[in-house]
Amino acid sequence: MNESNPSKHGCFWKTPTEILLCNSPELFLSITADGHVESLPIKGTHGDVEDPESYEKLWESPKERAELTMIVDMMRNDISIVAQYGSVKADDRKIRQCGDLLHAEQKVNGQLREEISILQAVYACFPPASVTGAPKESAIKYIQDLEPVQRGWYTGSFGFIDTRGHSTWNVLIRTLQGTANDDNSMNAHLNIGAGIVYDSDPVAEWEETMAKGRAIERVLRS
Repeated sequence: MNESNPSKHGCFWKTPTEILLCNSPELFLSITADGHVESLPIKGTHGDVEDPESYEKLWESPKERAELTMIVDMMRNDISIVAQYGSVKADDRKIRQCGDLLHAEQKVNGQLREEISILQAVYACFPPASVTGAPKESAIKYIQDLEPVQRGWYTGSFGFIDTRGHSTWNVLIRTLQGTANDDNSMNAHLNIGAGIVYDSDPVAEWEETMAKGRAIERVLRS
């Protein structure tokens, strides 16, 4: 999977009854032992790196820029709940290539208050803002009302806390979820999506969603 479409925050998890395969490029939270917290939300995708104008198209798109600004503001607010006053900052917007896709991203940094644990920080910021939109609580309610099935692992987070006190958590997007059957076969569901806002173009959003799934599709067909 990583050879087909490299992603910094992919993961693989397997039990006798379940499998999780994730090709995520998005960092939800990284927390160091001394309390430095970082998030790298993604909003904005161009699905054809062979297009010589792809970088400029993504960079100049008002719709994509507005989406990322909204999510960055949400992450700043979420991290501020558990961070030292005045420590939360956002870096400049950047474009990064991830395999055959281009993404717009913007880093958010802060310093946790001394009494805040890693899990308290994760709880305060969960679920990732990039998979809900704003306002978060209302968006979650609409998602629950409108989507026909529960998301399961999808759009949650998978992470670890190591023995040094460092912690990293991804955003579970572009995720294959599988459940074993009694005959050792497996039912699998591939979850991929795109952010929808007022001025979204349905055809463009569909094409973006299909582009995000190409890497996993190549692996499944190989």
